Amino acid sequence: MSRKAYFIGGGVGSLAAAFFLIRDAGFDGKDIKIFEDLQVTGGSCDGNGSVTEGFLCRGGRMLNAPTFECLHAMLKEIPSIQAPGKSVFQEIEDFNKVVKTHANSRVVDKNGCRLDVDTMGFSMRDRMQLLQWWALEMLF
Repeated sequence: MSRKAYFIGGGVGSLAAAFFLIRDAGFDGKDIKIFEDLQVTGGSCDGNGSVTEGFLCRGGRMLNAPTFECLHAMLKEIPSIQAPGKSVFQEIEDFNKVVKTHANSRVVDKNGCRLDVDTMGFSMRDRMQLLQWWALEMLF
């Protein structure tokens, strides 16, 4: 029996699901299809630009520890295409040693200009209330 898997969107979620189908369910990569509507893959983790014009990243790129631990575990099992004998995780670690994370803003407008989030009224108390709500929703 031939099994096929189809995913909508070329983001991290689809890529992770494909990884687990290959590793844990014995799928052949050729039997997994990922469809993306945009001209660039990566979902909210895409990025484009140039050194002279600057870069635009729609989502977070801070892949340094202690964030994204589950993703790190997965990337440790994926061999690098460009550096034989290394994992994708090792490539990221090597990159992070050379290029230090430095984020100036988490919210920017359509022109890439920093937005003042203080005027949005989202306080630390608001964040804690959201976390409490989320935790209760997850438990019950």
